[in-house]
Amino acid sequence: MTSDRGVWGGDGNKTPLYWKRDTHENYTRMRLRTCPNNEFNPHNDAKFYDEYDVLREESSVNLLGVSEEARIRADKETQESWEVVMNNNIPDVTDDEQLIFFEDCHLVTLLNIIPGTLKVSPTHIYFYEHEKDETHHKLSHNNLVWKIKDIREIHLRRYNLRYSAIEFFLTDQTNHFINLSKYHRNKVYSKIMSLRPANLVHGITRTPEEMVASSNITKKWMERRISNFEYLMNLNTIAGRTYNDLSQYPVFPWVLTDYLSDSIDFESPLCECFRDFSKPIGAQIPERAEHADIKYHSLPQDGLDPPFHWGTHYSNPGAVLYYLVRMEPYTSLHIDLHGRFDHPDRHFYNINNSFNSSTRGQGDCKELIPEFFYLPEFLVNSNEFDFGTRHDGKPVGDVILPNWAKSPEDFIVKHRAALESDYV
Repeated sequence: MTSDRGVWGGDGNKTPLYWKRDTHENYTRMRLRTCPNNEFNPHNDAKFYDEYDVLREESSVNLLGVSEEARIRADKETQESWEVVMNNNIPDVTDDEQLIFFEDCHLVTLLNIIPGTLKVSPTHIYFYEHEKDETHHKLSHNNLVWKIKDIREIHLRRYNLRYSAIEFFLTDQTNHFINLSKYHRNKVYSKIMSLRPANLVHGITRTPEEMVASSNITKKWMERRISNFEYLMNLNTIAGRTYNDLSQYPVFPWVLTDYLSDSIDFESPLCECFRDFSKPIGAQIPERAEHADIKYHSLPQDGLDPPFHWGTHYSNPGAVLYYLVRMEPYTSLHIDLHGRFDHPDRHFYNINNSFNSSTRGQGDCKELIPEFFYLPEFLVNSNEFDFGTRHDGKPVGDVILPNWAKSPEDFIVKHRAALESDYV
């Protein structure tokens, strides 16, 4: 009643409102929505302390572990993220509904890996979470049901480097990642495809090459029927990249090289602000490319490990959380990864500095994530987390934008325009 739209919403005594990211997507796979975080945790027990700080008393929470309260909040947040398809009274498979497949599996989400059982009937797919107390089987918050006719896309996926997972995309703009054994993964895929879901976009195709050919996305892109963003996101999806697994998060390229000018004109023929797309981000600077080539040829060619140019990858869970640390649930995941907030000087703080690190730093060659082209909220510390103070005495707050961007929204608009420019 005291919210912004409530009867007494304007009395000046409002409860602070905190936000988390919603899991719904639009048809171009943008996760644009944020929603109120009613179980917000400021993570005060995860502040970074260096050797010169006064350590907290022994009775306080261990700095190298996530607090129990944070874990409870994360569990609740995972449950809430499925609220559109959750139903505490999900019916079990009826006697007159023939069951054509059932097998133990895991429902994979950003925050949890939930063991359960997958059941497939001619009209529905059911997921039942394994409960210690079987009497609570039908009351689990993670019991899910999907109609076969609502499946829009279904893709074979890898999980933990094994070809054992499957991902469903539904007409309500949600998607779900299920991990099984490789044998059962292929079996459930075949069973579902044999039911011929009414809204299925792609037919029975197993390899990314077949998927690209059958979808005609390259032809649509060349004819400008889809945008550069849509084309790249389609390629990410077909290649097995998903928002549900940080180790396989969608990858987008650094597009620009100029983050210091006060203005920038992408359409000018004299503009030299674009990166060289023929080379990886780690080879944009000739000196660094030469150094990487020397390193490659100096490594044994017949060793157990193949030679490499860079010892890091252009995308990994740490890189994704580096960019998204200001938004829940990624803040909690960042703490899970590091045990607490990372050193303030290592946080994503300045876009120009991050670009210089990726192009000039010896231990960094990460590319971008899709959010750089549609989500201004990830650049703002709206939840007011205390990430600490940098060596120059400045606190880590909102991300410092390029000089040509007046606001996070302006940056996203111009950055997206750069991605969609004729040069790209």
